[in-house]
Amino acid sequence: MEIKLAILLDTSFIIALYNINDVHHKKARELWEKIEKEKYGKAFISDYIFDELIAVTSRKINKERAIILCEQILKSIPIVNIDRHMFDESWNFFKETKTNLNFTDCTNLVLLSLLGSNKLATFDKGFNGIKDLEIVNV
Repeated sequence: MEIKLAILLDTSFIIALYNINDVHHKKARELWEKIEKEKYGKAFISDYIFDELIAVTSRKINKERAIILCEQILKSIPIVNIDRHMFDESWNFFKETKTNLNFTDCTNLVLLSLLGSNKLATFDKGFNGIKDLEIVNV
């Protein structure tokens, strides 16, 4: 049986979900309840988001907390690896876009497109105004 991956969890959403001091924590908890019930389909992340989680959590909190968070992620959320084709598409998008999205953000958009989804759980305002993207954060 094939699992239909449908909502990509961005780093900003995951950080807000696990950090009780984050300004978006309450919204993230409410949204997580819907995501757990698969209201938006099956949740997933990419290996680039996983890397970003490690970097941000290690820098803002500490390495030990990053390990705890990422161990929880590894046990509960499917991770899609960015292959060379997705990398090349993301690099081209990054070079051509007029937005201020970083490279990982560009991989998010390419990954969603290739998987036939448009749902992104994020609090990153950089995604606002992206055509055909459904930002899920309420």
